[in-house]
Amino acid sequence: MNKISASIITYNEEEHIIKCIQSVAKVADEIVVLDSNSTDNTVALAEKYGARVFQRKFVGFTEQKNAAVSHCNYNFILSLDADEELSEELIRAILLCKKDGEGKIFSFNRLNHFNRKPIKSCGWYPDKKIRLFHKDYARWVGGMVHEEVQSNKPNEKIVHLKGDLLHYGFNNSNDLLNKMQKYATIYARENAYKKKVNGLEIWIKTQAAFFKNFWLKKGFADGYIGYLISKANANGVHYKYAQLKEQNESLRCSLIITTYNRPEALQIVLESALRQNKLPKEIIVADDGSGFETKELLAQYSNRIIPIKHIWQEDQGFRASHARNKAIAAAQEMYIILIDGDMVLPKTFIQDHLSASKKSRLVQGSRVLLSEHLSIKTIKNMQTPGFFSLGLKNRKNRIHSKVLSKIFSYPNENIFKVRSANISFWKSDAIAVNGFNEDFNGWGREDSEFVQRILNNGIQKFHPKFMASAYHLYHKESSRKQLPENEKILQETVSNKLLKCANGLNKYLN
Repeated sequence: MNKISASIITYNEEEHIIKCIQSVAKVADEIVVLDSNSTDNTVALAEKYGARVFQRKFVGFTEQKNAAVSHCNYNFILSLDADEELSEELIRAILLCKKDGEGKIFSFNRLNHFNRKPIKSCGWYPDKKIRLFHKDYARWVGGMVHEEVQSNKPNEKIVHLKGDLLHYGFNNSNDLLNKMQKYATIYARENAYKKKVNGLEIWIKTQAAFFKNFWLKKGFADGYIGYLISKANANGVHYKYAQLKEQNESLRCSLIITTYNRPEALQIVLESALRQNKLPKEIIVADDGSGFETKELLAQYSNRIIPIKHIWQEDQGFRASHARNKAIAAAQEMYIILIDGDMVLPKTFIQDHLSASKKSRLVQGSRVLLSEHLSIKTIKNMQTPGFFSLGLKNRKNRIHSKVLSKIFSYPNENIFKVRSANISFWKSDAIAVNGFNEDFNGWGREDSEFVQRILNNGIQKFHPKFMASAYHLYHKESSRKQLPENEKILQETVSNKLLKCANGLNKYLN
């Protein structure tokens, strides 16, 4: 090892920056400070004590620390936070490495302090960290928080040095709680719509965190301070999962209803959508060329509690792909639920889809088929059927149970089980595959081909059982005349593992 660049990121660190710089100056050949527009004297003090200072807006710890490394002149990087210092023993170990040591990546223990008292309980020690590394062999990885240095070479040996990295991050209980709150907020933002948690799980995780820190990690050995740290750690767990739950529950959707010349069915579908226990943010009717009766019907809904948009296209035969793409492009929400205009929705339908949603997942709901007689009766009375109504097929699909759903729901890649009459997905995923393929004309396989591209992009197709089902009104089967040609388009997507179609959604996006 020849020369070392010390890399430090800062924001309003005038309390710590001098001691940090003085500490690393004993081993480093240059000191680089990347500041995030501090409003105190951090920059002036850093420059006074010999650091080269750069400015960059903070977007996350990982990106910030890698950006700081990019300003360093030497290959070996000693990366510290401003509230960290090197112990004398660690300084000697690093100097010895500089003189005759071998290795590209080095770790050492971090000794955390509370009110300048070293804490070795509560899981705070040894807290091993990689902070000295050759920049061609390792880099910072992770999200906005909980970043770490990771080797680029899987088999590269990590040399552990004697001595401690001294961390003075917490002067009092306010510092502790504020940092927990800050990290909780960032965690919730990073993991929103990716991880799910319920109230019972939050309570269990919170209690388990305190038990682990205070008893298993011997927080009791540090008396009141150990209790305070254990309690703060548990509160941090509570806050991050509580905020995650709130973020997930804030998700709203656009409901797209595909229709063609069946206003009497569309009316009861709209009524069922407006009776949801969790309403969509907007309803978009994707109209494949209906006559004036549909337009007149929708005019009656112009003053409802949520906006209803009518996206109409000229009747040129079955062109559901075109109509859906236009509606997806017009959708204002990031999550889309797509149904046909003959799907009558139980009150929990929207909530079920949102509950099943996750990033990188398409949700395939199920159907309960109505007989012709029951369909006529349902439309006439404008009432959603019940579980015991006569004339239901696949009646079991209307069993609604969160417990059974957790047990029996499953991912599935069978594209021939795709029913676009009841699916939901992220708008960003639809954009990534360029929506529905408009080379399809006539009934058949346009939904399977869309989902095949979704799967090719690494997005999961998920079947929630015992939830997210809807009543499918009877209708005569559409013409299968174009099915052979449509099968060829589907087969091309399957065989070539296509990620997106050429003729799709992008033509309607701004």
